[in-house]
Amino acid sequence: MNEKNVGKVAVEKMKHGNGYDGSLCLNFHQLNATACYYLAPALKNMTALTVLNLCENQLNATACYYLAPALKNTTALTVLNLCENQLDATACYYLAPALKNMTALTVLNLCENQLDATACYHLAPALKNMKNLRELDLYLNRIDATACYHLAPALKNMTALKYIYLQSNKIDATACYYLAPALGNLIALKSLDMDHNQIDATACYHLVSILPNMSALKTLNFDNNYIDVHGCEVLLSALVRMSGLQDLYLWNNPIDVNYKRIMRSFLKKNAKRVDLHI
Repeated sequence: MNEKNVGKVAVEKMKHGNGYDGSLCLNFHQLNATACYYLAPALKNMTALTVLNLCENQLNATACYYLAPALKNTTALTVLNLCENQLDATACYYLAPALKNMTALTVLNLCENQLDATACYHLAPALKNMKNLRELDLYLNRIDATACYHLAPALKNMTALKYIYLQSNKIDATACYYLAPALGNLIALKSLDMDHNQIDATACYHLVSILPNMSALKTLNFDNNYIDVHGCEVLLSALVRMSGLQDLYLWNNPIDVNYKRIMRSFLKKNAKRVDLHI
């Protein structure tokens, strides 16, 4: 099926009710820029749309240029899934004004794209408006310290956030320095996933002061990082004050066997509810 037809087939599906009933799922449809050119006029009329799934397509900057004016009208959206596309800084520049209007969003999935510091700079003002967001997925992007600097003021406003996925990025000690004050404001957060980053003892030092404030936190994932014995010592001082924490993941960090035993013993005595996965 050629590019033009991909978009037209999507439009035909929409004419037969897919989308006008509140939910539009066009994942795995090979949607690219040309397809989005044909899709956008139909999407523009779906002002009652609450769920839009465009994951695993070929959405790039040009595709977003065509989609953005239509998405500005979808202010009733509660779920927007754009994962596994080709979204970069230019794509985010086009999308940001539309996203800014989506104040009803509860789930935003941007995982497995090409979001870097410039992309986060464009997204941040829009994210700041999403005070109802419950789930934010930024897994497997290019988020580093500068990106976190841009994201932090927006995250600080997301006090309803329950799940945030930051794994497989480039988050290091400097990034945690920027993120910490914002994360400390997320008192409803249940899960913080920072697996596969560059978190070390210094990063733990920046995070330790805000972790006890996150009273709803049940799962903390630091698998596949650079946390050593010194990092663990810093974390332990916070863990005893985290009454709601149930699971701590520290797989594949440079922690020797003896200290793993010490940690298990310490947590058993001082934080009985915490299951240590190490």
